[in-house]
Amino acid sequence: FKFMPLVNGKIIEAILNQPLSELENISWKSAFEKQLLVVKQKLAEQDIQPSAILLTGSASKMYFILDICQNVFPELPCKRDGEPELCIARGLARWGRVYLRTAGFIDEITKFLDTELTSIIGKYIPFFLNKLAEELATGLVDEVIKTSIKSWRNRNVVSLKELEIEIENKAKIWLTSNNANQIVTNCLLDWLTQVQNEVQEQTNSICRKYGLPLGTLGSKKINLNEQTEKVPTSISFADLTGISVFVGHLVALIVGVVLAGLFHVLLFAGILAPILGIVAYFAGESLVKETDIPGWIRNLISDKRIDDLATQKKPELQQKIYETLTTDSTITIKLAKSISEWLTESVREQADKARLLIA
Repeated sequence: FKFMPLVNGKIIEAILNQPLSELENISWKSAFEKQLLVVKQKLAEQDIQPSAILLTGSASKMYFILDICQNVFPELPCKRDGEPELCIARGLARWGRVYLRTAGFIDEITKFLDTELTSIIGKYIPFFLNKLAEELATGLVDEVIKTSIKSWRNRNVVSLKELEIEIENKAKIWLTSNNANQIVTNCLLDWLTQVQNEVQEQTNSICRKYGLPLGTLGSKKINLNEQTEKVPTSISFADLTGISVFVGHLVALIVGVVLAGLFHVLLFAGILAPILGIVAYFAGESLVKETDIPGWIRNLISDKRIDDLATQKKPELQQKIYETLTTDSTITIKLAKSISEWLTESVREQADKARLLIA
């Protein structure tokens, strides 16, 4: 019998050079070379200088793999694994052994995440909301209240009724501005660091038990990129999967609760009360909010008086914002859920990496 292959070298070469719609109408060989060029570009961008290329896995035995690698990386030596067909199998077998030997470690991590993590997050939520209320009160006083009252005093706003509307509109604009968004972001990051440190302390006992370096778990780096200024719609935390959506909701909730009736009552019964008293003395109480108060009366309210009143009332505003934020359980629930999901993902990811250290 004479063996006659149905697919010979010429046919295989034609197949390898055949454009495929699945590969954007380029051949398999061209697609492979294109991917290598992408890798080369990324290495250059990261200033990484590889010393050699090692080809492994059964596919590396195809002759053109080595040829293409040498064409793309002419300055690097390209070597084939001596037993490429066994490399992947050995790796899978080794990982399978690691998986079995570290099952107890993963069980303890899972138990911690299921039973301890929620309580840790819950313990720190009041700290976050208190700091957030403090920063928001400072921003509202400096950026909204003082400027609005001075604008009324300078007759840019006609009546106190219009001033009330002015403060409401400015507050809403400021709360959704880049500056306010950055305040929310910074408060969240500071708070996350506290929570993360607590998680790390709690998981150090597990690390000791399995001979891992302290801090192996719970030490995921928190990064923000330049898109943080777009919190209301598309804040992008480089390392905080799931939290970006929460922050957008948080800003919207803050706008709602701060601008609720409590905000008006506090401001106009607190900071503006002395001003209303001065105006009422000259113009009559019933006409205070609707009347275009003469300039000489408005000028009785100096910048220092406005600043002093705002500063005195800021703690009261801060407390009212805090009470409103804590009363709205939606904020607490969403915060706890988002942070819990992110930290769970973080700890599980690092636990999987730590398995190799145990084995």
